[in-house]
Amino acid sequence: AFSSLFPGLTLIPRAARADEPTQDHFFVMLRTFGGMDCTLGLDPWVMPAGADEQDMFIEYRPDEIKQVKNLKLGPAAYSLADYADTSLIINGVQMRRDAGHDVDNQYIATGSGDGKAATVPIEIALALGTGPFGVVVNGQPYLAGKPISLSTTQDLQQANEQGQLIAFIEERLKLQLAAAGTPWEQAQEDLVRGKAASVKFVDILKTFQSQGKIGAEHVVAASFAAGGSGQAQIEVPVAGGALALDTHFNHAGNHIKVQTSVWDYVASVFKLFKSTPYGQGSLYDVTTFMVMTEFSRTPALNVAKGKDHNPLTNSVLLSGKGINGGNVVGASKLITRKETGTGMPRHIAWPFNYTTGQLATGPEGASFFFPENVARSIGQVFGNPPTFAPVPIGTLPIPGIAKI
Repeated sequence: AFSSLFPGLTLIPRAARADEPTQDHFFVMLRTFGGMDCTLGLDPWVMPAGADEQDMFIEYRPDEIKQVKNLKLGPAAYSLADYADTSLIINGVQMRRDAGHDVDNQYIATGSGDGKAATVPIEIALALGTGPFGVVVNGQPYLAGKPISLSTTQDLQQANEQGQLIAFIEERLKLQLAAAGTPWEQAQEDLVRGKAASVKFVDILKTFQSQGKIGAEHVVAASFAAGGSGQAQIEVPVAGGALALDTHFNHAGNHIKVQTSVWDYVASVFKLFKSTPYGQGSLYDVTTFMVMTEFSRTPALNVAKGKDHNPLTNSVLLSGKGINGGNVVGASKLITRKETGTGMPRHIAWPFNYTTGQLATGPEGASFFFPENVARSIGQVFGNPPTFAPVPIGTLPIPGIAKI
């Protein structure tokens, strides 16, 4: 069997047909595991009056915070400065509770805490349709049992290297179209489209290979530019391993190095997409990016000189098409150990008033940003397709995110 050549191949029945993607609006989720200290990256802090290092450990000077447009970047995220005009930061995203790395990562990646929603790229593909390659991934996204076609970056690259990509895609499509009971005429159109995308993908990847080493991001960019896919999920490589960000001890000097490598990688993906021609501009111009992690870190160092899990605030980066760039939405605040009365400080999301679109100044109308609001905001960026339903109808989008 053909699939025996590619044992990692994911064959999932094609989703019920929606309109095929117009290939003018792509989506990439860049996901990290471990929990990034947002004060070092997207939500930098200056020590507030009345607080000290036992309330919030900050390992940089105030003049080391870089401001570009309305964005303030901590030293780990300096590499994002070149993309500030098309990037937006959401600060103060509440994760409700510390349910552990896997559960909270699934929550922020799906917008759902009940396990009924797939990760956002999958939900977008289900709502808008997917190209012949399906959703391109370099890991295993959470599917919530929903039928969708997937291609791994490893499979696509291996098939290309072995000169088998066209046959690889044709075989996948035949199996998927048969499983979906697709009419013969439509199946033929899909096969032709898949072959054309495969030929173009090979040419684009050759160009990338001539420029240096190929990574998952190159395979995704080639898939998009070739018309093979419209959505992708990339697990960001973390220097030192999956839990190198999880600095429960020896936080100082270590977490910042690892987090810097994360944002440097994200910036390299943006650079790749900006340098890849598409239409009258670049691939970056037609792609929306979401960068997330499962939670932040506690504000002060523990007895092991580390920082623990902090689900009370989180930060998300959105960039690219449809994003109201150059802005920050939301904020966080510090409650000192004196104010808590427990001897432990808390770094928490600042309440937000969805009616005024501003930070709440009192209890009236005060609410929070949750992952479901972030997911709904992504839906708004894509025009609120009626079948985009990872979160309940009526969930509010976060004001000021979508460029309308």
